[in-house]
Amino acid sequence: MSKIIAIGGGEIRENETFEIDAEIIKLSEKENPKLLFIPTASYDSSSYLKMMKIWRFLGVDTMLKNAKENGTILCGISAGAIFWFKSGHSDSLSSYNEKKWKYITVKGLNFVNAILCPHYDTHTLGKSRKKHFEYLMKKLPKNTIGIGIDENCAIEFVNNKYRVLSSKKSAKAYKIFWENSKIISKEIIKTTELQDITSLL
Repeated sequence: MSKIIAIGGGEIRENETFEIDAEIIKLSEKENPKLLFIPTASYDSSSYLKMMKIWRFLGVDTMLKNAKENGTILCGISAGAIFWFKSGHSDSLSSYNEKKWKYITVKGLNFVNAILCPHYDTHTLGKSRKKHFEYLMKKLPKNTIGIGIDENCAIEFVNNKYRVLSSKKSAKAYKIFWENSKIISKEIIKTTELQDITSLL
């Protein structure tokens, strides 16, 4: 049983992802589920770029793979959501130099065979995430699938199925892909029922 929830962004302390969090608890099917929070990225914003390397060095990636295979629900927000994908779109370099930086891609665990852009509807220091992500997609192989997730939105993956969750009505998720020699950004429709993963990937 594989259960993954990738959250695009939102302030947890301000309950911005409350409805999504409630769905995660519901997915556990337990009245009092146990929780483990790994705060690598949130301890210091400059650690966003280093998180993947730190986890691999310490063997956290192997632990997470084992947890996934054992049916543990894997959740992540922003940089933490990228880890479940093949790779992800990151603004971590802006933490080091606000005047001279660029968006980069970071490698994930490839539980989901796509490249993720969290905070899809936002800007970092005036630079649009959406615009740069679509520019990045133009440089990647044409069979690459991109996923953009807005703030206060998430995608739930259960085995070979998925659905979009949100804690704000306007928050959405998108599939970014090549079609007729153009990059298309198409909204992933919210449904109450899980959908077959082949319609997404």
